[in-house]
Amino acid sequence: MFVQLSAAVSLNGCLDDASDSRLAISSPEDMAAVYAMRARFDAILVGAETVRRDNPSLSISDRFPALAKERRGKGMPNDPAKVTVTRSGDLDPEAKFFTTGSGERYVLCPVEQAGTIKQKLGDRASVLPIPADAPLAASIVQTLSDQGIGGLFVEGGGEILSTFLSEGLGDKMRIAVAPVVTAGGARFDLAGATRRYKVEETERLGDTLVFYLDLKA
Repeated sequence: MFVQLSAAVSLNGCLDDASDSRLAISSPEDMAAVYAMRARFDAILVGAETVRRDNPSLSISDRFPALAKERRGKGMPNDPAKVTVTRSGDLDPEAKFFTTGSGERYVLCPVEQAGTIKQKLGDRASVLPIPADAPLAASIVQTLSDQGIGGLFVEGGGEILSTFLSEGLGDKMRIAVAPVVTAGGARFDLAGATRRYKVEETERLGDTLVFYLDLKA
């Protein structure tokens, strides 16, 4: 599986701020580019906290029908599959993740929670159990590979990004840095030694500077 990580951060390295509402860090030009990149992948992954806090639809067809048409031309469905990971099962079946767009929906969770979450979500999503004692990112990759997913776009939040980076399971990363300073907020980090990654390219989109990194170089 090819794994693309993606994040937008403030100048002080935060993915959001400490408020209860969603903070749009990226410029509109950067967000359009993110949607175009999403459209190239089989599935998009966000953590359950992102589903709860931001209520994203993660669909392509509702905002960029031209991208959905392009996907159909390649023999792909209108929307990528949507994936989230939860320990508690605290997910609202009416969230946009479950109700918007035509992509398959997958919820990954510990084995012991799978039955309860299936009962709660009904036919809103396929609930896939993963072992609690195995490395999380590796379990996600293996489980989704078993579903036929060959390209995964990982958007976070902080814990998910940290897990993939720490386990070395990202191939590329797109990180957008916006000229904003936030009052607190989530971050991502490495568990282990500091790493320096190879910058393949930079791009300015509106007021946002985007770095494209090779995580394997």
